[in-house]
Amino acid sequence: MRYLLALGLACFLASLIGCELVRRVAIRRALLDEVNQRSLHTVPTPRLGGVAVVVVTVAASLLGWRAATPEIHVLVAVCGGIAVLGLRDDLRPVSALVRISIQIAASIAFLALVGTPALLIGHEPLALPTGIVTALLVVWMVGVSNIYNFMDGMDGLAGFQAVTASLALAVTLAGA
Repeated sequence: MRYLLALGLACFLASLIGCELVRRVAIRRALLDEVNQRSLHTVPTPRLGGVAVVVVTVAASLLGWRAATPEIHVLVAVCGGIAVLGLRDDLRPVSALVRISIQIAASIAFLALVGTPALLIGHEPLALPTGIVTALLVVWMVGVSNIYNFMDGMDGLAGFQAVTASLALAVTLAGA
């Protein structure tokens, strides 16, 4: 438990420092998200904030790589691919059709490699064919990814959600 707490704190601090460094580079290189009719921000906002978080997450994943399950290996690989797509989009915009196609393909690949889990209501599995469960999970994964990406433009909301999700994961892994 202490190891997970120390690792979590180190990742948090490394992400804070990394985000500030990336923010400075983005400002210096004018990698800014300009205000438009869909924007929630009112001034140009630096892009690439996720780079530091992804680098720290991958570094932390590598520390526990040997102890991690094959499912975690697949998750890190698929999420890394989506992160590269996001970076590419920040640097040179990628069409929505290409982005969603890659997200769908990544979600399907993840489920194909780790298997489609049963959906539960309480502790009871929901009696649905695997194909329907897979389709629902793909829609959910792509939807959550895009909702999170949308929140990224809201100052601090995406970061708060990341911290909350990380704490929930740490508590779950610690068996608390």
